[in-house]
Amino acid sequence: MDHQTVPQVSVTCGLEPAPDVSDVAVHVHEDPPRGACWSPVATVAAAALRRTSTLSLPRPRMAVDPSHEKGRPMARSGHQPVGPVDSHLLSDPDAVLAVLNATRAFLRVTSREETVEILHAVIAELDGEVVPAAPDGASETSDQPTDDVSLGVGEPMHVVTLTPSRAPIVEHLPALLRDAALASDRADEMAAGRAKDALTGVVSQGRIAARLGAAKSGAVVCILDLDGFKRINERYGHLAGDATLRRFGKHLRDGTRPGDFVARAGGDEFLVIIEGDVEISAAYRRMSGLAAAWAQAEQHISSVSIGVAAVGEAGPTQAAAAADRAMYRAKRSGLGVEIARDSDESQVSGSLVNETFEAYFKGLVNADTLQSSRALSRGAEQGMSQQALVQGVIGRAQSAVGAGWATGDWGIAEEHAATLVAEQALTLLSPPPPRSPTAVRVVMACAEGEMHSMPVRMAAQLARSADLDIVVLGGSMPAADLGASLRILTPAVLGLSVTVATNLIGAHRCILQARAVGIRVIVGGAAWGTSQHRAQRLGASLMLREVSELARYVHEGGVPDLGADPAPLDDEAILLERPPPELMQDAVELWCSRQQTAPSSSQRHDALEALDWVARHAAAAVACDDASVLGDLVESQVRAAGKQGEDLRAIRDVYDALADALTAAAPCAADMLRSIGARLARAQAGQGPGDQLRSE
Repeated sequence: MDHQTVPQVSVTCGLEPAPDVSDVAVHVHEDPPRGACWSPVATVAAAALRRTSTLSLPRPRMAVDPSHEKGRPMARSGHQPVGPVDSHLLSDPDAVLAVLNATRAFLRVTSREETVEILHAVIAELDGEVVPAAPDGASETSDQPTDDVSLGVGEPMHVVTLTPSRAPIVEHLPALLRDAALASDRADEMAAGRAKDALTGVVSQGRIAARLGAAKSGAVVCILDLDGFKRINERYGHLAGDATLRRFGKHLRDGTRPGDFVARAGGDEFLVIIEGDVEISAAYRRMSGLAAAWAQAEQHISSVSIGVAAVGEAGPTQAAAAADRAMYRAKRSGLGVEIARDSDESQVSGSLVNETFEAYFKGLVNADTLQSSRALSRGAEQGMSQQALVQGVIGRAQSAVGAGWATGDWGIAEEHAATLVAEQALTLLSPPPPRSPTAVRVVMACAEGEMHSMPVRMAAQLARSADLDIVVLGGSMPAADLGASLRILTPAVLGLSVTVATNLIGAHRCILQARAVGIRVIVGGAAWGTSQHRAQRLGASLMLREVSELARYVHEGGVPDLGADPAPLDDEAILLERPPPELMQDAVELWCSRQQTAPSSSQRHDALEALDWVARHAAAAVACDDASVLGDLVESQVRAAGKQGEDLRAIRDVYDALADALTAAAPCAADMLRSIGARLARAQAGQGPGDQLRSE
């Protein structure tokens, strides 16, 4: 029979490296091909597929080995052929699918502990329970599995089941253990490979965060950076640059003590931690000798600048930042080694932040990325931390741009150009320290409809510096897609950003998706106001104003539990989120009736847009049971009108016309709008808008 007509059913789940191990490979055969080597789990799944069509598997792929017959899958080294499968193993397709999914998960593990977690989860799914192994000499039940399922992590563990003769785990456990052992061994090999930097022979960047975080008071942190390394690469080529790094790595290993931690932080920058109760002067002398010996060995073609800082009450991360600033001072002065000053432990001066902001903002106004980037670089060299640069400069500038857009001083084109400059400048900032293996995963996203992704990117930049494993999903995440991503990523917390109040209802849908999978939500952004009311009303666990608070709450376990489910959205909020055209047309006619002269078609169009914008804010106000949502909006409208010399009556007409149009369909929203109209009337009469527009 020609190969193309053979019924197609077989699966391989081998754990050897393959060009694409992101999915289990599905191959096409009725019987195991000559020379094929499948894992036991794969064989069970393959036979199951002959008996059922209910399993959902990846799209079939064919891997062909020309040494075999046409169309036959290639063999995978290390696997032995498996014989026929007993039919009683295949009576439960759900069990087979659970085993297959576990094997797929084994392909992605990065640690032995992660493998154990997956193994124990599938054991529970297959009606087994993992319990400590019986003490030596104690009797074991003869019909229970006796395999150790700890994989060497912690104490030995066994599997027990109430129905040993029928539980799927009894038959599938040997195959699962075999694949889990292979995955664990590979994870161990990968971890060993990551421990050392291949070029320099010192510890790799990925190990810095954990070791730095464990440094105790009295230790000394040193930051080392090669001088003129870029010139070496440009003049002599990258091979010469690599050779220089290789020599410097050996120089560091030879010039430090066995107990010192020596790592490559990236590029031509290195980090040394001298443990113990070390005098800063002694560390300075050691680093000075190391720098002098390097310059002499390199015949002064290459030198090194070093910053030295003691770990104090502020902790090792602050010591590393102080050492980094001292290193830059050493580089500028040409002294080779600098000790961190006491002022390095405190915040940089407000004047420096303001000077940096003014230079950066000037580049932003001119859409000059180079000018803005230079301003950030100068600020960093003068001691500004990444937090000061992100929040005090980039974030402050973005707020100014947003305010300018709200008042009409900035057009959409200028706002987009400024955002592009900010994104490029943010990319140029020095990368945060690598996360430790114990970093807590946090997903950050913009709520459905929220297109302003810069706040999320800035928050992620700062949060990564606090040893959080940040996954950024970007702007306007549809709630259903966000829920699917959360099921895959399984973070401890979802951080949800909303800057425009009209997107609070989309945030509510996103929060419900997160709650459905048991994930707590921390929210932030201007749309949430200044209290916890809106966040709690829509089902979030917490509203935070500062990213630094996020790390504290997550690390200290201070994020509140989910609590009771939020109240469902009011019918009025659902109606006004996307106002019906006929309703808005009625509002336009009511607005026209308030005008002294018949409006033109262009004026009617502008009025329709204004009415729609206010209606969407009214939807958010009703959803949050918070009239101040509309108060915030009218405040910004009044400020814009004042700058443009417009009469407040134009704003008042919009609110009054919309209130009249909504009297029957949305009475609660109509009452809020009339209240705003009354305040505008008093302000128009000469009382002044002030804060009363928002707070009354």
